Amino acid sequence: MNRGQKLARIARAEKHARLDRLIAGCYMDDSNAQLRGCSVGCDAIDIQIMDDVEIGDLVDDDCHKIVAEHDGTPEWLEHVRDAVFEGLPADERHWWHVEVAKCLPAVDDWVPYYHRCCIVFLEESLSHQHCWHGTHKQVVVDAIAAVIELHRSESTDKAVWSAAEAAAKSASQIALVAAWHARRVARSAVDSAGDSAGISAAQAAVQAATDPFGSTARYARQIALSAVNSAVNSAVNSAGISAGISAAFKTIAEKLILEFARPQ
Repeated sequence: MNRGQKLARIARAEKHARLDRLIAGCYMDDSNAQLRGCSVGCDAIDIQIMDDVEIGDLVDDDCHKIVAEHDGTPEWLEHVRDAVFEGLPADERHWWHVEVAKCLPAVDDWVPYYHRCCIVFLEESLSHQHCWHGTHKQVVVDAIAAVIELHRSESTDKAVWSAAEAAAKSASQIALVAAWHARRVARSAVDSAGDSAGISAAQAAVQAATDPFGSTARYARQIALSAVNSAVNSAVNSAGISAGISAAFKTIAEKLILEFARPQ
């Protein structure tokens, strides 16, 4: 992404918010007087129209790739932007759409930012460890902490990443078996939610170690969603599921903006 691409993206984002074109749940919607869409969808619409695509020929099955290629961003970033937009409450989506456009760096190398994003997701999971239950808890905590440290060091040692992935998979399996045994002895709903939170957290660590350099877009989205699932299950006995999702995504959104804005 160069400075010109960044400025154009900011201009599009501010226009989308000003004209109230942003909606959740679909990439493109032409049922109203104007074309509307989600965060990635609105950009994909504008980019295609600028490329002289007729409105009736607009496509919505490859929006992340369309935007990434046009704006010089990685596809994983567009998937993360999309996931956060969909998870935020309605009154926060315009804010995210505009602010993420403003904070993105004008760079060619996005790998350091992928590491930062993974740290944000995994630390969000780890922040809820006090709600996890069972003897497997420390195994999961250690596996997540190890993957966080690798992302923090930006290690390029494939063998080390493979070992961390294997450890995280083992922790996930241990957590899964422990949760199965816990359900057999009819533990409380709160305890079961804590077990599920630990499993989701371990799965986030597995995904974060599987693709340590952001080469496959879908993993970034999966890490974010697993982290949020962990947070939601941890809060199931307090804020409730819907509020838990919104709160987790709001926390992640605020931290991502800071990480993208921080110099490389």
